[in-house]
Amino acid sequence: MKQEQLISYSLIIFLVIPLIVTTLGGLLVLSNPVTFYQYAKFLYGLTISMGFLLFALRNVKIYIAWYYILLLSIILTLLLKNSFLFSEVGVFKTWLIIFVFYAGMIYCIKNIFLNRSLRSVRTLLFSVFGAVVFTIMFIILLMLAQRPLHKSMLFSDFGMGFMLFAIIGIGFLISDMILNALAFKFDLRPDLNSPLPPKEESDDQIIDDTDTSDKDENDQDSR
Repeated sequence: MKQEQLISYSLIIFLVIPLIVTTLGGLLVLSNPVTFYQYAKFLYGLTISMGFLLFALRNVKIYIAWYYILLLSIILTLLLKNSFLFSEVGVFKTWLIIFVFYAGMIYCIKNIFLNRSLRSVRTLLFSVFGAVVFTIMFIILLMLAQRPLHKSMLFSDFGMGFMLFAIIGIGFLISDMILNALAFKFDLRPDLNSPLPPKEESDDQIIDDTDTSDKDENDQDSR
């Protein structure tokens, strides 16, 4: 396997595995297939968009991720402008809310999930930070729509956001483990921002090096 192939496979891994985990987790949490299908479009859309964002932040320059969320927020604005509370806040404010949400996701993925020093707790922190951004988005949306804010609603939004990002985070964690295992097997980089793994010397190379050093010592002694 070549490095380019692994990078191409990583895109598939970051989409397929989280989608499978999202499906299983959604069915488990909602406990009713009919209820799950009502939210499936939202769950799958968010999971796929986050998968592309994770791929971009791991393997390309960060400005590509900003271009990606700029285009994504425009597309989602056109799709959501007549739905839910977005129809009451206007097109520009809808775009701004979506853009700020995904900007928060860039920070969350870049500085939490991809932070090597936080590997042991990154899924938990990813879930908490994602839930905070998710809740703030709804607070801003309700304020712009001039709707009343209730503490129970905020706790409910935070709980829903936490479960949502916990499921996505678990999918990302499994994907990352699979990708790292493939990279280790074929002596490749798990992403373009990581250094190449050190290659172990074979026994033949060690013997050759030893013979060469012995010859050098004998030459020096003869002189």
